[in-house]
Amino acid sequence: MFAITQLENQKVYTKNVVEAVKKQTLVNDQLIRSSVQYLEKSNSSVYLSTLKTFVTKGNSKLKIAVLNSLLHSNLELTSTYLADISLILSAEVTYQEMSLFLRLLQKNNAAVTKEVLNKLMPLLQKDILISRNVYWFLQDKNLNAAQKAKLKSFASKYKDQL
Repeated sequence: MFAITQLENQKVYTKNVVEAVKKQTLVNDQLIRSSVQYLEKSNSSVYLSTLKTFVTKGNSKLKIAVLNSLLHSNLELTSTYLADISLILSAEVTYQEMSLFLRLLQKNNAAVTKEVLNKLMPLLQKDILISRNVYWFLQDKNLNAAQKAKLKSFASKYKDQL
């Protein structure tokens, strides 16, 4: 943690150093906070690419920290970037990860693609907390007929829990 703080203070963001921080953060939860803060001060390319790696390869704690960081950044995320990090949806996603991801999608609404919407649809079959969040997110999206039918089916099945 001390080394990362020193790197941040000295503004050292060379490829080798960032790679070392990335490797260590993926195996040591105690470095998550300082690593994300370090990356937040880097250029947007380094920040976004490293955080994408953290989301796709990290544990739940790291994913939550990354999603929080992305949510509070002033960067406008591209549809490609959102599609890439939507890979978290195919794994065992937690309620907190899902909630943060949906907030990130809401913030970058223009960048939400059909691909991301397709990845959200199977989550209507998850536990009720996650599926209800996905349902409310999808309500005002431009869905195809099959997706609208799934949403309507979900609404009728769980009408007492919505």
